[in-house]
Amino acid sequence: MFLMLAAALLAQPADVASTGAGAGAGRAFIVTCDCDTAVRRARIATAMRRHGARILYTYTELHGFAVAAPRRADSARFRRTLMRIPGIVAVQDDGRSQVSTAS
Repeated sequence: MFLMLAAALLAQPADVASTGAGAGAGRAFIVTCDCDTAVRRARIATAMRRHGARILYTYTELHGFAVAAPRRADSARFRRTLMRIPGIVAVQDDGRSQVSTAS
């Protein structure tokens, strides 16, 4: 949970519309992985690309990626495909969020 919050706060925002992913369409994902070395990160990135993922951003310190699904892919199926890649820990929808404070 903390990792996802930290990723959202530390990430540089991507213009989802320009990636062909359409805001709120479930076309972009945050992928966390067991990729604490450059070799592991490269292996997982290569595997995701083989399945059509387009890497939007790499979170080196947080061990993950922001990825876009192929344009014609079913989002749920694409998510399941990513989860089967060895080393991937979680795949969650990417989206806009904001911090609110209680008054």
